Amino acid sequence: MVLCFDFNFDRAVVASVATCLLSSMSLYLSAAGDQSHYAQDALATSAWVLPLTVDLPMVVFLMFFFFGHVVAKDLPASTVWLDKACINQVELDEKQLAIAALPDFLKQSSRVLVLWDETYFSRLWCNLEMATFAKSHSNPGGIRILSSWVAVWLLCSLLSAWFGVRFAWPWYMTIKDTVEQSSVVSSMLTTRTAFDFIANAIVGCIPIFVCQMPENTVAAFAFTYKVRQNGIMLEHFANFDVRAAQCTLSSDRPALYDQIARLFDGIDEAPISIEFGASESFGEPLRMLDTREPSDHVELLRSSGLRGITSYPSQDECLVMFNEYVRTELRSQIVADLGPTQLRWNLALLSFLPHLFWSVEFEYLQCEQAGCAVLPKLYGLGSLTKYWLLMTILLSYIWGVLLPLSCPASFWLVNAISPHEGGPFRWLLTLLIGPFVSLCSALAQALFWAAASELLVKGCCTLPLLVLLLLFSVSALLWKAAFLDANWTRKLSTRACMRCTP
Repeated sequence: MVLCFDFNFDRAVVASVATCLLSSMSLYLSAAGDQSHYAQDALATSAWVLPLTVDLPMVVFLMFFFFGHVVAKDLPASTVWLDKACINQVELDEKQLAIAALPDFLKQSSRVLVLWDETYFSRLWCNLEMATFAKSHSNPGGIRILSSWVAVWLLCSLLSAWFGVRFAWPWYMTIKDTVEQSSVVSSMLTTRTAFDFIANAIVGCIPIFVCQMPENTVAAFAFTYKVRQNGIMLEHFANFDVRAAQCTLSSDRPALYDQIARLFDGIDEAPISIEFGASESFGEPLRMLDTREPSDHVELLRSSGLRGITSYPSQDECLVMFNEYVRTELRSQIVADLGPTQLRWNLALLSFLPHLFWSVEFEYLQCEQAGCAVLPKLYGLGSLTKYWLLMTILLSYIWGVLLPLSCPASFWLVNAISPHEGGPFRWLLTLLIGPFVSLCSALAQALFWAAASELLVKGCCTLPLLVLLLLFSVSALLWKAAFLDANWTRKLSTRACMRCTP
């Protein structure tokens, strides 16, 4: 599953988004010939909108996620080198040749994908490959570490979000149609006080809370496992010792040690040479009588008899140098690359992919199932253009800021409760993280919606401007802490994960 995530995730996203856009365009064009003034009015009650704009893209996503490499097998693709499959494990002579040629394979590789588990650093073969790649590439960012929790969390989040969009929203719309027939809500929607704008926005954000709660709950439990894994990973980095690594065949250990030592002994590096001139009285320069190749000289320096009288480090010293490299330089690079949540902004956003599909169909294809002519009046807006402007601003804020921040927020709360001992109390707190994050997200959306609506209805007002300024300021600080500030997040990740080591 982790390999599917690494190879097929981008293909799955592109294919599902393209399917959603094509389906939406087809539905819109098919309804454009209807007698109604707006094509969206004909789609408001269509039973095909949700299946074609949410279900079909998600099915396409899952198909490409698991089988994208098969579908795209005729397209140009990367070549994958798998050590255990490509190195003969039976013929010892061929195996020794493959071990000697391992640097050549890794030098031609653009990156190394590490499927990390708790036994990774205890395997000598894995240490050799990591050392070889790190020394042959100037950019250590080519080493990508993936844990199994990422793919599992992503699929569970997508399925729970899909469930929320497919079942929670229709349930809410049924209740909403019943409630809006009452005179209380009707009068609330037609008044123009600041409280009414807020109350209307809160009513509209109730389904947001309901739909996002399952996904945020899944994220809370996934990040609990992630904190444990990161703690173990950082502990293994801090205590790394290549000499303690295990090897399936003890006969392979000397060859692997020798290969690692070659990377750090400096013998392959060109020696310093200085050009100088001499007068002609010295005659012709002496010519080297040794006709051996430079590679033969290198191997001669590595011989046990000659190496001891040179300044080159011994094999044990080279292994110590490799240990120090892993504990310091490589560890710092990996921690900086992982960040506080081990999630990039785009991945955090795409975990809410069904919500994005639903927003397109509900807002732009169906005009909230209320009719495009009625909808501006429902919100007190003067025209449909103002409604589209309001929705564009609101959805940009939701998609770009609030939804991606839900993942770091869940992680920070998991870190806050992680010092507590395990047991029912800790699991209860973890269970409450999902509803709490969903509630905060829904309230932020409601306040943003209310402030933007009041500005569009009444014009420039002090209170909604202050609310928007406050929301933007707080969101910008959190967004920066989650996705931009590498130094701050590195300290947070290191401190939190080391604290949570079992």
